[in-house]
This record gives sequence, C-alpha cells and structure tokens, in this order.
Amino acid sequence: MSTLQWALLLLGVGIAAALIWSSRREKKARDRLNAPAPPPASRDWSASEPAPPSQRSAEFDELGVGKPRRAEPPRTAPTIAPTVAPPPPPVPEKLIGLYIAEHEGTNILGPRIHAALRDRGLRFGAKKIYHRFKGEHPVFSVASLVKPGALDPAEAEGFATPGLSVFMQLPGPLPPVAAFQDMLDTARGLAQALKAELYDSEQRAPLSPERERALHEQVEEWARRYTAAGRLSG
Repeated sequence: MSTLQWALLLLGVGIAAALIWSSRREKKARDRLNAPAPPPASRDWSASEPAPPSQRSAEFDELGVGKPRRAEPPRTAPTIAPTVAPPPPPVPEKLIGLYIAEHEGTNILGPRIHAALRDRGLRFGAKKIYHRFKGEHPVFSVASLVKPGALDPAEAEGFATPGLSVFMQLPGPLPPVAAFQDMLDTARGLAQALKAELYDSEQRAPLSPERERALHEQVEEWARRYTAAGRLSG
C-alpha cells in the first residue's frame, strides 16, 4: 500500500471516529432532554488499541465512508510460455555407388569374390552382404549385382555373379570425404584383385579421372553445406 493510501486510510478512520463520537454526543443530549435514563455504556476509547491496518481496511474505504472495502484479488505475473525453436529438418541422404564387372562380361566366381573381400578388411553382416564397419555401423557396403544381392560365404562354392555393387549412404559414421575415399580405394583394389573394371553407377561407364573428381566435389559440397549448418559432425 502506498503512502498516499495509508494517509487516506488514517484520515478516514479519524473522520469515522469523529462521526461516531459526534453521533453519540448528540444521542446523549437527546436522551437527557427526553427522559432521565441511564446513559448507555460507553467505550473507553483511550484504553483501546487502534485496530490493525488489515481490520481498518476491511471496515472503511480509502475515503472513510463507512462501507466495506472490497478486497482486490492478488495480482499474479502473466505466464509467458517458453519459446522453443523448431527442430532443424533432417539432413537429406545421399547415395553414391560404383560397380565392378569383368571386362568381357563373364561371371566372377564366389571363392575369388569372398577372398578378395576378406583381404580388404570387409566383413559379412546385415542383409547377407559385406560391409566396411566403423564400430557396429557400416561405412559402405558391397553386394552382388544380381538381386537380392546376397554374398553369403556359406554359399561361396557354386556361386557366381557378373559383378559387384559398391555403395555408401551419407550421412554415415565417418566424415563424408574420408568415407568416400576409403570406398573408392577399396573398390579399385577389388577390381584389380578380380581382374575386373571399375564403373560409375550413374553413367554406367568406366570410372574416368574426370568423373572421379566430380564425385569428390559432390561429396565435399554435401559435407560443406550440412557441416556449416551445424547439422553434421566431422
């Protein structure tokens, strides 16, 4: 309560007390004139303590006119909902593929394929194909060109395929440029071991130096865009 409100309240209490005292005095005068009767018990105002501010504010308003004062509801600060930024959209996936095929279009036998894959550190895993793993996550994969693409070591004998598909999907467990370089080196080593040719999956032509540079630039641009946006690590 402000100083002005307190002053008005005390002034009102004083006015009210004066009005009560004046009315009582006039009543006593009328009683003495009309009939000899014992005066009503009067209250010893000097011995009484002033009512606390909470009671005075309940009995009188700010101007001291003796009507009850309406209590104002407590004011509460408005609740402001916290602003939550929307999550960033997911990073779009990018698929990069190469394939390996015999020069003359003949089949590559299963035992040679599995030996070449193992020699380059690839492991058999999910979907019955081979993978380069980083921990438990595949960096890139190698499958048969014949659907469903399985390369099961248990079925190596009697198995043959016209070629292998080498592919990776970004984002992955390694930085994109390093992952692509590992896939490219591994695919080139497999092609040499199998006496086969390395092809570009999009153009379906032998992988030329120009096309290799173009693929490098695509991966670098993809990595730069989403790393700069804070949506990709590495």
